[in-house]
Amino acid sequence: MKFCHMHVHIYYVYTCIFVCHQELSLKEDMMKKMENSLENYKRKFAVMRHQQGLLYLDYLKDKKVRKKS
Repeated sequence: MKFCHMHVHIYYVYTCIFVCHQELSLKEDMMKKMENSLENYKRKFAVMRHQQGLLYLDYLKDKKVRKKS
């Protein structure tokens, strides 16, 4: 009887380890997707910031032209 109980306990521990490993793998995949999304948003933000700078330079040029007129 003790032998059987020990096998059940070992099986339970193995099952818990297996489930934890699956959950960890899923979380790692999710983190990788989130990291990729974050990098994508960072690139888009950098482009928009650059475009904003270019628009501001155009504004300053127009303002200078209007001031001379």
